[in-house]
Amino acid sequence: MIFLVTMSFFFLGLTNVIPFIGTEFFPVTDEGQFRVSVRLPVASPVEKTKEVVDRVEGIVFEEVPEIKALLTRSGMGGMGGRFTGLT
Repeated sequence: MIFLVTMSFFFLGLTNVIPFIGTEFFPVTDEGQFRVSVRLPVASPVEKTKEVVDRVEGIVFEEVPEIKALLTRSGMGGMGGRFTGLT
């Protein structure tokens, strides 16, 4: 008998949760940022890397005129890098 009462309360409690199935607690937001990854051949000269990065930055500024800041990082993957720039 106790089992049936407990299960009844359990299922009644689930009916309160059903409207939230398929929803999120936080609405989807536009964070206003995106990432572009470019790969060059191993041992590419720094000058060539900078040339490619400058070209990509130019395209980004043309395509996204409302951009306020651009952070570029180039070099080795992970946390290391040969040079970085904040434009």
